[in-house]
Amino acid sequence: MNGFDTAILHLLNGFAGRSRRFDDWVVWLSNDAFQKGGIMILLFWWVWFRPGENAKTNRETLVCLSVAAPLALALSRLISYLVPFRARPLKSSVLPSKRTRWF
Repeated sequence: MNGFDTAILHLLNGFAGRSRRFDDWVVWLSNDAFQKGGIMILLFWWVWFRPGENAKTNRETLVCLSVAAPLALALSRLISYLVPFRARPLKSSVLPSKRTRWF
């Protein structure tokens, strides 16, 4: 793990354990299904059914996005198979002993 990864890891994990309320909120946010897709569906429906002079253009844009999103996902998976594997910082067996700060 390089110094940049270490710095980001320590920056993000530095908030853990300082506030019980914040920790509970982060756990809820990561486990809540509504946060994972419900908000996007609500925005999609809002744009689709919003009246106005641009309604047809908005719907065409949403259809294009609905086709492009799975293609982008497939492309990202293809790229992940083609580039060399790199372990995520939390899964790395080599953790530096000192805390790296960049501020």
